[in-house]
Amino acid sequence: MKPLETPPYSGEKTRPELLADLKESIQALLDGYFVGQDWFVVESRWSNDARKLTVNLDGDQGVTIEVCTGLNRAIGALLDEHPWDSPVLLEVGSPGADTPFSMPRQYPQHIGRRLQVTTLLGETSEGTLLTADANGFEIDTKAGPERFSYEQVRQSRVLLPF
Repeated sequence: MKPLETPPYSGEKTRPELLADLKESIQALLDGYFVGQDWFVVESRWSNDARKLTVNLDGDQGVTIEVCTGLNRAIGALLDEHPWDSPVLLEVGSPGADTPFSMPRQYPQHIGRRLQVTTLLGETSEGTLLTADANGFEIDTKAGPERFSYEQVRQSRVLLPF
């Protein structure tokens, strides 16, 4: 069965255009929601069928449930107002404690914690995060301090003490 190209309510817009408009509207909301605040969007990801949107947040001092709930409500209101006619499962949360970092802003809050760092060359180092700045970070390894630029790192993650 061929999907409708233009739903009856949309006037001029096709379903792909409506979806593109919805994604653009949500991205604009995400881009401006935390400006000047301690929280930030780490990742937003749509499922292939556009039935699920996952948004992961982080903060300079961590993330609270209230922050996640506030953003969830803002996105939910946008979804309710938009003429997109398919339900969207919305998940707003924070990455798990051992989820690899995806941006430099995530490092400073973890100073003092043990990290595992894998470089683009595949070399792995473990050590306590000593410093983090705009250019990179330094960990204290068994062999001594080791400095990394963000560009040379494939993955960094916190090592949980179990």
